[in-house]
Amino acid sequence: MRFKEWELLAKEEVSEAQYNLGLIYSIGKEVLKDEKEAVKWFKLAAEKGFAQAQNNLGLMYGKGDRVLRKIFRKLYSGSLYPQDKGMLKPNII
Repeated sequence: MRFKEWELLAKEEVSEAQYNLGLIYSIGKEVLKDEKEAVKWFKLAAEKGFAQAQNNLGLMYGKGDRVLRKIFRKLYSGSLYPQDKGMLKPNII
């Protein structure tokens, strides 16, 4: 599939498509590389329980520079879990 096809599905909240958009933006295939946009799409898929997206978010955070960490803090400041102060709550299987 091409970027536009994934984008349409991602906007319909298909987690696999959201994950694939994250990949596309993270490597810059068919679009300019944009880690902020990659994080956005990985986050949407991760919140639906998509394990690969959760993994990629963790990897991106772990290797992230100051700017990327700032993006993570902003994205997770409105966490559903007030006790975790914005950290991503892991899914227990």
